[in-house]
Order: sequence, then structure tokens, then C-alpha cells
Amino acid sequence: EDRRPFLNQVVSLIQAVNASATAEDVCRWIDTGLGKSGSRFWTLDPIDGTKGFLRGEQYAVSLALIVEGRIEVAILGCPNLHSKSSPRPGCLFAAVRGQGASVRSIDDEGLDPQPVLVS
Repeated sequence: EDRRPFLNQVVSLIQAVNASATAEDVCRWIDTGLGKSGSRFWTLDPIDGTKGFLRGEQYAVSLALIVEGRIEVAILGCPNLHSKSSPRPGCLFAAVRGQGASVRSIDDEGLDPQPVLVS
């Protein structure tokens, strides 16, 4: 399958911030890690729940900081999830190892995060 159109699209997006970037540069940058990670890295799942996303239902955007193989910080954005603290959908969950977890509305910046409790 010819991936050239996709590569060209990626290159054009990168050239918006780095005009001298070439397709060869972009491929080299992508290959830099060669699938190996250091002891500290971020991992992202841009659409966790693809079927829900495609249906306009529940999905999440997940981001985590991994240090020495352990999740230390995690953020979970749920654009279609309703919370008790806001009439509009959209929740942002955050957790830090040893400090607990909290939830807040994505849109209502004035509201304080609320602790997330489990039983």
C-alpha cells in the first residue's frame, strides 16, 4: 500500500513549524527511538475506545508518565462523560502516585478538582 500521501500530509503539517523539514527528516525523526524507550517516558492513547468515538459515544484520551516501568502520573480526558459537578459533558481525571486522584469538568475552569474515591 502506498503511504506517500500520508507521509506528505505529515510533512506539510511539520513544515508549518519547521519550513526546512523534508520527508527524509521526518522519517529519520520517527525512527530515532527504534522502539526503545528510556527509563522515563510519556505514553499517549489519543482515542481509547475507538468504537465509542466513531459512534459519538464514550471514549477517552489517555496520557501517562512512566518512570522505571511504573505509572507515576496519569491524565484521562473523557469528553462525553457527565460529572455531578457540571451540567455539560466532559471530565478530566488526574492521578499522581501517592497523592490520589481527582476529577474536574473540562470546561469549568473555575471549579476545583474533586477527589476520586473508590471502594
